[in-house]
Amino acid sequence: MGSPMRASLPKIRRRDLLTAALLLPALRAGIGRAWAEPDTGASDRRIGDMIVVGFFGDAPDAPGARAVAEWLRAGLVGGVIFYEDNLPNPPAAKALTQFFAAAAGSSTPFFCIDQEGGAVSRLRPENGFTSPPSAAEVAARPLDQAAAAYGRMAAELRRLGFNLNLGPVVDLAANEDSRVIFGAGRSFGDDPRKVTDYARAFIQAHRENHVLTALKHFPGLGSTPEDPHRDLPDVTATWRKEELRPYIELTNTGFADMVMVGHMVHAGLTEPGRPTSLSTRTVTGLLRQTLGYDGVVISDDMQMGALRNHFSPDEAARLGVDAGVDLFIYSNRGRADPWTPLQFHRAVKSAVADGRIPPGRIEASAARLSRLKQSIVFANAELATQMR
Repeated sequence: MGSPMRASLPKIRRRDLLTAALLLPALRAGIGRAWAEPDTGASDRRIGDMIVVGFFGDAPDAPGARAVAEWLRAGLVGGVIFYEDNLPNPPAAKALTQFFAAAAGSSTPFFCIDQEGGAVSRLRPENGFTSPPSAAEVAARPLDQAAAAYGRMAAELRRLGFNLNLGPVVDLAANEDSRVIFGAGRSFGDDPRKVTDYARAFIQAHRENHVLTALKHFPGLGSTPEDPHRDLPDVTATWRKEELRPYIELTNTGFADMVMVGHMVHAGLTEPGRPTSLSTRTVTGLLRQTLGYDGVVISDDMQMGALRNHFSPDEAARLGVDAGVDLFIYSNRGRADPWTPLQFHRAVKSAVADGRIPPGRIEASAARLSRLKQSIVFANAELATQMR
């Protein structure tokens, strides 16, 4: 039965089928209530605010973009993350952020992008965007030049409609065998003080352009040669306490809009069998209680191999919420799942109902996210005033 169908549709790519499938839940009556029981009331909107999703498509009429717009309109997601294939040129990028902003109405979504510079730049120069240097290249320059480079980066993001840049990386370049950090030029160096200084320049430049930032990857990914995109790294033998120093300095001085918790295992920092991103000991214990951070905690992509290979989507969602994470990224890339938002709602609501997620946990995240989104509202109002 399978082979003849594949032979009869030789020109349809799997990606095309997935983007079309992404639209299905948006077309169901009640936005899929019968399947996942969201009623888009206050409780569901609080849960929806905890989800950031990716999509396939590079224009508002793409099926994936239309699905995300419906989810935003219904309050089932709280933000969108963009990748290279969504951003073929500057006008297309701005058209998408404007389309999603209109769909969200009076709510304030996060429009997220990984624009670190260098290898991790979703706005590609071949598509007509600027070409920011990598963190390693920036760190070879004086701080004032770093501030200027990041000012240009942040100004471009703001013009295009992005309000959250998932950077800076504050991992230390602690292992030259690390392909994901050192090898990619994503770190400012192995000196915590230097990393902190250059990260502060990154953050300040974005704040001047009204773009939020996220420190990553807590509690430090720079010591492992393993890549969490593929599987779960164990940093027990390589991680050092000094990798916390940039987080301590930046959170204590008010330079943390968000902290992104990474996917890694450390026997002394996590419960047995749990990665840092799903660990109460790491998020609530170390980051919130020991370091005193009470801002928004965002996950790295929940669909990376580090989690996908070891946890079901429902289990990962439940453990992440229970651990204290406020905002969850679902990239919907290589293995896109058209039911991701509804599945997250179902898993979290079920765990709240049976006590596996404690009372008040969703409300605590809602309060933190609301405070942060209010800063976006103020920034938008200030920009509107400036343009009059």
